[in-house]
Amino acid sequence: MFGFEKVGPEEAARQEALATSVCNEPAAAGLPLLAPGLQPAPAGGAYVDVDPGADAAGGV
Repeated sequence: MFGFEKVGPEEAARQEALATSVCNEPAAAGLPLLAPGLQPAPAGGAYVDVDPGADAAGGV
């Protein structure tokens, strides 16, 4: 069985910075952002997710 491998600290920091930048664009346009933990249906808004996996599916 294979374990889940995460990206290193430098890549994780790059992904977090990219996610912040991506969140700033719709916010600057006046669109709501969906905060982690809120239900999407009543809250609505853009949602950005960071997947720390070190595989093709990982990233922002």
